[in-house]
This record gives sequence, C-alpha cells and structure tokens, in this order.
Amino acid sequence: MKNLISIFLLLITLLYAGCTRVIEFPGSDVADVLNMHLRLQDSQLKLNPDTLATDRSIGLTYQTTDTLVLFVDSSSDLVINFSAPKANIKGVGIRFGETGTAQFQLVENLKGKINGSFQYRMSIDPSICNKLSKSCHLIKLSSFLLTENNQVSQVTQRNVALICGNCNQQACKDLIYPPCPAEAGKGVFKFGNTTYHGAATCSEKTITITAGNGFTCSLYNLEEGPNTLINYFNASFDESKNPWVKVTAPNGKKYIMKSGTITKRSDYYSFDVVLQDSDKQGSIPLAGNLSCQ
Repeated sequence: MKNLISIFLLLITLLYAGCTRVIEFPGSDVADVLNMHLRLQDSQLKLNPDTLATDRSIGLTYQTTDTLVLFVDSSSDLVINFSAPKANIKGVGIRFGETGTAQFQLVENLKGKINGSFQYRMSIDPSICNKLSKSCHLIKLSSFLLTENNQVSQVTQRNVALICGNCNQQACKDLIYPPCPAEAGKGVFKFGNTTYHGAATCSEKTITITAGNGFTCSLYNLEEGPNTLINYFNASFDESKNPWVKVTAPNGKKYIMKSGTITKRSDYYSFDVVLQDSDKQGSIPLAGNLSCQ
C-alpha cells in the first residue's frame, strides 16, 4: 500500500512539474510504470535478470554511448556489440531502472557466434505521457545478454531521453545531444568528439549541413514520405540507390556511412550512424539532426 501511495504521489508531482525542468527517475517504482509502456519489437520472453545466474564470460557494449533520444510517437533503434567466448548467446533483453522484469528478444542468428553486433527496436506507448509532465525525462535503460541455459550477462546501462512534449523545450535542450535545431534551415552534427553547427541546404533527395570551418555532412537518396525510419546495420548497400551519410573534411577527406539509422519526422531529420574513412579504416560515430522548414 505504501508503494502504491508513493507512486500516486510521485505521478501527481510530475503532472504539475511543468515544462521547464528535467525530471530524473532513479527509483524502481517509476521504472515499473515505464516498463509497462515499453514495446520491444519481437519481444518473446519476460524474465527478471536479478533472479538469474550471471555468466561473467559474456558481455555487451553499446555502439554509441550518447544519450538516446526516444520520441513517444516513434521508435528508436539500439545497436549493441557482444562478446561470448562460449558461443552461447540466444537473446537480448532490456528494461528501465535497476531492478525488475526485462523483455527479451530471442535471436536465432546470434547462436554459435563468439562476437558480433545486434540491432533491436524499441518504442514507448504514447499513453505514458498522460501520467508524466509534458517534457523530457532522463531514464536509465538496462541491457542484458541471455544464454542458452538462461543465464544473463552483467548489466550495461545507457541514458535515454524520453520526450513527451516538443524537443525544442528548454528542458529538452538541456538534456539531449545533439539538441534539436534552434531554427528552420539549421543543422548540427557531432563527428567523433567535435560538434559542428551550420546551415542546412535541402533538395529533393539530398541534404547538406555546411559548417563554418569547412566540414560538411550530407544525407543522400532520402526516401519520400512524412515519416520514415531507415536502418542499415553492418550491411552492404548501394550508394547509388540507398540512403546514406557522408562527412567531408576541409582537406577533402571523406568519411562514408558504414551502418546506423536515419529518421525522418515531417521536415525534421535525425541520424545516428557509424562512419569509416575512404580507405575503409577505423570507425567514427556521427550523430546529428536538422530541419528543412
């Protein structure tokens, strides 16, 4: 009863919190509410990792560690890299918070592999925003590997920014990175550890952000339609046909998209990808967004 009262009082507080501050959710009670609204594509199993044995020989890392931006009216993709010397992985699971049940996706093509990468898609039921303030919320997302004998890896966590309102609110600008474009016709991208701002030039299927120091970031062969989620995960793709991203340095060196996600929401584009240089050496993270209006 005390826990129910605590949840009720906390949700009432959030509803009256307004849109001017970031609200963090460290407690498992609120995480339970979030997990009730979590949707994992192809979720097939619900287990509590806290009650399972831990296999310390396996592990996972996120492809990028920046705060993941999750709009309640769209889905987001997470990419993990995994290591399993015993080749005994059968699935991947996620939950919000530090304790409780996680949703697991069983993945046939993980079996028999000692390392590799995997991409899974998650979303949040928009009705959760009826229980939270119309703002941005900082949440811990926990991820696990699941073995063939139902043991789990040690937890790996990442910050998620859940957006119930407009991402241009001050609370969201203080939280998510790269931020929403400040105004129409602008863009921002983080290449490696450096952030660049510039004007966005938009044509029918090509968009370019031109930074003042000579760096450019271009998106090519963009699909038509108001809302699109485009995913390439360690895939070979035809640059003459498929959407892709390129960064060009002032000295002319080019960095080409290797894998990642491009999202279109009306005239707003965001991207979270991995690039490699023109010699196909190394991997460099790139994240950014822009507005064509």
